[in-house]
Amino acid sequence: MDILKKLIREYNLILAVVTTFIAMGIGLNWFVLDSTQIGLIMGFLAAVFVVLRFLVTPVNDPILEPGTIVNANTSKYPTSSVVADQPPE
Repeated sequence: MDILKKLIREYNLILAVVTTFIAMGIGLNWFVLDSTQIGLIMGFLAAVFVVLRFLVTPVNDPILEPGTIVNANTSKYPTSSVVADQPPE
């Protein structure tokens, strides 16, 4: 399962492999596509990977309630909890 999560987060690598496979298939005449079909396939792949990027890109600045446990059994970092923001002194 961890491997699948890592692969999904590296969606650019997946896109590169799929695009290369399509180009190789066309070059080796595994399938014959005209330029319109190739454009439609590439446009569809781009749309799929934009949606995938939206789904797997982490939030830059999440808002977590104080007391929320973070890094519990899912990270190499120590488990800790969120504390309330302290006003500047």
